[in-house]
Order: sequence, then structure tokens, then C-alpha cells
Amino acid sequence: MLGNLVHMVEMGRFDVQVFFRWIVRYAAANPEVLDRVAAESAGTTRPSETPATSTAEAFVLEVLRSDQSERLVRTATEDLTFDGYLIPKGTNVRVCIWESHHAPDVFADPYRVDPDRFLGPMPTNDQYSPFGIDNHQCPFGGLSVRLGTTLVRALATTHLATTLSDGSPVR
Repeated sequence: MLGNLVHMVEMGRFDVQVFFRWIVRYAAANPEVLDRVAAESAGTTRPSETPATSTAEAFVLEVLRSDQSERLVRTATEDLTFDGYLIPKGTNVRVCIWESHHAPDVFADPYRVDPDRFLGPMPTNDQYSPFGIDNHQCPFGGLSVRLGTTLVRALATTHLATTLSDGSPVR
């Protein structure tokens, strides 16, 4: 049990480090969003009420949508048919989250960063699931969003995020 706990903490530390890197990268590339966050933090504009509580939180949710590349692996507990394909009992099934977050029928212009997506009606759990699906979600998902929101506010109010160089994505 201790080994599993150490593994979870180590993987979580890496995940948070990468998550913060994504936030800083997208913040530097989208200074107009940081200007909006700074204005909200200064009280010169009113933050949105729902569904995201602020532009900062909406930005964090959009960063997760844009670059969350996790996958879920499950084992079929019974034979099932999906889109005309038989998935036999015992088959490992991989759900690709990144691909589902870039579905053009759910997210218009899915490769453009647009935090306003989360200031209107929220996508369903079937459409947007950065922390897992159904009751198998990361127990620290909410904390991650709060930590990311705090970082975005700090970048908007006390730091200058600038892109020095950028390259093609590496997978």
C-alpha cells in the first residue's frame, strides 16, 4: 500500500508540473485573456456567475480541454456493441480523452483556445471529462482547477508571461 501511495504522489507531482507548464504557455500566447483576468481581479469588471466562476477558471478549464492527453482504460465486463462493432467481454477498451475534447460537433473550432466556451452552458460529462468519467474521477480534480486558477490570477496580476520560443507539439 505504501508503494502505491508513493507512486500516486510522484505521478501527481509530475501531472501538476506539466499542468502548470500548459497554463503558463497558453497564458503567454493569450495575453488578452490575462488582461480580462487582471480586470476581474482589480474589480473593474464583474466576473461571470456561471458555469465557471471567473475568466481565470474558464481559462484553466480550456487549458485542460486543449491539452489534456490522458486516456482511460477499462475492461468490458460483458459483450457489448458500440457503433456496430462487437466488443467482447474481457476486452481492454481505451477511451482517448484528448480526441474527445477536440470533437468539432461539441467544440466549435476545437484547436483554437477560447475560455469563453466555459462561460456559457457547460459541456456534459460525456463531452468534457478532464479528470475521468462517471464515478471514476480524480479526487483532486477540483483542487487542480483551484490551483490552476490561482496561478492564472498570479500571472495576470503580478507577472509578465512571454513566449520566448515555441515549437511543434511532441507526442
